[in-house]
Amino acid sequence: MSMKINLTDVPEQQFPTRLGPGLHDVEITGLVESDLGEEKEYLQFSVVNPQGEYGERFYLNDKAYKWSMGKLRELALSCGASEDEVDKFVTVDALGKFITGKKIRIKLKGEEYVGQDGQIRVGSKLPLMKFSEPLTSNGLSFNAERDIVRLPKEQIPSEVPASTSKDDEDMPPF
Repeated sequence: MSMKINLTDVPEQQFPTRLGPGLHDVEITGLVESDLGEEKEYLQFSVVNPQGEYGERFYLNDKAYKWSMGKLRELALSCGASEDEVDKFVTVDALGKFITGKKIRIKLKGEEYVGQDGQIRVGSKLPLMKFSEPLTSNGLSFNAERDIVRLPKEQIPSEVPASTSKDDEDMPPF
């Protein structure tokens, strides 16, 4: 016997709003491992606040491993771990349990791109340098002129005005 389902009056699904470039006070919602069958193993980090959500993959291949571990160490410290405690996180589960539910401040840089509709959009990503801190700190700063990478003029479509939009509707939620 098959389970019954009801597909009437199902609201249209919309992608969640992605956090744009800037400083954001967020709650960490998870740190999970990729499926072992994935070609490139990674850890998925995710945060949320009332304005939207953001997720980042920390890849575990040889090229990215040190960078990813540095970012995870920074997260643990921003969540209140001491230097000694950070060194004791030896599994993803242990670190994930420690940081999930913690509130921190993050910085997201921006990068312009041309969306599928031909409009210039601004995507967000973690900066290469420091990106998180406890809510009680004020060490992070954001300056749109410095922290948003603009498209080179030759890549701007001629029929699109040079103004930017924070609307990331055509960006996938990952």
